[in-house]
Amino acid sequence: MKPGIKIWLEKEGKDILGGGRYRLLKAIQEEGSLKKAAEKLHYSYRYAWGNIRKMEERLGAKLIVSHKGGSGGGDSRLTEDGKWLLKKYEAFCHEIEQAAHTAFERIFKDDRL
Repeated sequence: MKPGIKIWLEKEGKDILGGGRYRLLKAIQEEGSLKKAAEKLHYSYRYAWGNIRKMEERLGAKLIVSHKGGSGGGDSRLTEDGKWLLKKYEAFCHEIEQAAHTAFERIFKDDRL
């Protein structure tokens, strides 16, 4: 056995960032495009854009900036706030997962099951 943890951030009781939205921001960072990020994650563009809007509205900050393009399409990049949020969420998750693993090892050390 091993522990499994779902981590998300809330603000005023409303979800801001969890696994799915994290993957979306990360894919935008990697792909340089909201459209390509949505395709990579098998999300509709509308669903992906809706999630970005929700996060931005709830945080009161822009997380991505998009530029419309011609026949080749546009691009989307994380803002400094978006990069900061991604970096801090990754660090937070890493620490929580380490703490959970340590607690699991201590509590389940007898390996009964």
